[in-house]
Amino acid sequence: MVVEQPSNSSRRHWPLLAILTFFYLLNQLTRFIVSTTSQEMARTLHFGEQSCFDNSSRSNSTLDCTTFSTSHECLDPSHQNYCEWVYDGSGMDYQVLAGPVFMVIFTVSGIPISAWGGGKHRLRAIAGMTLFWSAATCAMAASQAYWHLVLARIAQAIGQAGFKPVAAGVLAELFASKERGLALSIFNLGIYLGFSASFAYGNFLAPAIGWRYTLLAAGAPGIVSIGMLCVSDPRSNVEEPTEPAKVINTEMDSQPTPKLQAARTWQELLTKPSFILLCLAGGIRNSGGLVWATNTQLFFQNTRHESPEDIGSYMSWIPAVAGSLGAVLGGYLADKVVKRRGLNARLLVMVLSNLLAAPLAAGALWLSTPAAYLILLPANVVGEMWIGATLAVVTELAVPSLRTVAVAIFLFVIMNMGGNANLLMPLLRDTLDLSQQDALLILYPGLYALGSVIFAFTWIVLRQETKRRRAQERQPLLSD
Repeated sequence: MVVEQPSNSSRRHWPLLAILTFFYLLNQLTRFIVSTTSQEMARTLHFGEQSCFDNSSRSNSTLDCTTFSTSHECLDPSHQNYCEWVYDGSGMDYQVLAGPVFMVIFTVSGIPISAWGGGKHRLRAIAGMTLFWSAATCAMAASQAYWHLVLARIAQAIGQAGFKPVAAGVLAELFASKERGLALSIFNLGIYLGFSASFAYGNFLAPAIGWRYTLLAAGAPGIVSIGMLCVSDPRSNVEEPTEPAKVINTEMDSQPTPKLQAARTWQELLTKPSFILLCLAGGIRNSGGLVWATNTQLFFQNTRHESPEDIGSYMSWIPAVAGSLGAVLGGYLADKVVKRRGLNARLLVMVLSNLLAAPLAAGALWLSTPAAYLILLPANVVGEMWIGATLAVVTELAVPSLRTVAVAIFLFVIMNMGGNANLLMPLLRDTLDLSQQDALLILYPGLYALGSVIFAFTWIVLRQETKRRRAQERQPLLSD
């Protein structure tokens, strides 16, 4: 059992927390900029599905071209001057680019890069990662074919793979347990700020300067600001915590070697039922969130036929405000619950937040605009309480030496599941003949509800594990 010594000087680490949150914003902006500029990309590089749109140059017509579902109807001679059959930014090509091309590489390379980045110079490693993913984003702007986008997206995934585990490991070490949930929730504000920023870039900047310059504008800040990370690693200025005293058996050969002890620690983590269930629940919940994140723009653009100005007017701030509030509130409530009911009670925050968020998320799909936008405010506040509390539980299930890698394993699972879940969108639509709205209903609020159920199972299992561990600790170490 590791005895954690709370730090009395955690306040001096808040500036570093703010810096890491800013770089997490850039991380998410460059990840999701593909989703908010996909239509312009597709029309330039010719990939994905095609749909019927109003011809921007037509005049004096009340014809709604978006009601035509086939090229034959769209290009009928009676109205072919008013309609155009063009790429709409959706389809399997887009889902592959937004999901598997990024996520498979991201998850596979995440663990080895995290292990490398979790060494002595962690902040310098984060600076190197930032430079790499930012340069890859700029390279996407120069793409002349779909496969160019794929290669640049792969490079982007490699650069981003180790950032969160290494950064979360730094913060978990610097902040004591009573503050860790809040600190990690503040760090995760970068998700919502960056996601919202991608809508501002895609709906306001891209129509004005084009998608290529928009990608350059997204990648450049990471390159010019990495100097903020060129500071000494805070771990190098503090002493490593010493292991608590152990009762030693008189026989020397009964003591495990360091390698054997490390192997036992790894085995204990990877076979722990609570950790396995936590990864499964997080993967299901993350799948729902990422399916929505990669299809939000297309849903409002192609299904609701909203203009870029309308989408940007709401989505450029709703995820930032509501998601950030939810993440911080979730971390705060989780820390308060811990003080009253113990570490296991963090999972109650995850159960309740996802259970309450599911019907609100369904409202975003059913209601007409602007109500569909506005209901995302409570949906995001309630639904995003889970992430900071979940990461805190992950770090607490692992010993300090394995925290960075434990976070990497957790992210490997949830990002692999979530990053590939959007492939179910075209499959559901084609095999079951579902509309985009109906497919999202299954994969967005439906997965939120399922994730809540698995989090509840995780809470039950973790309580049993805690009871068994406490029972073992009460047993005498030496017997007569």
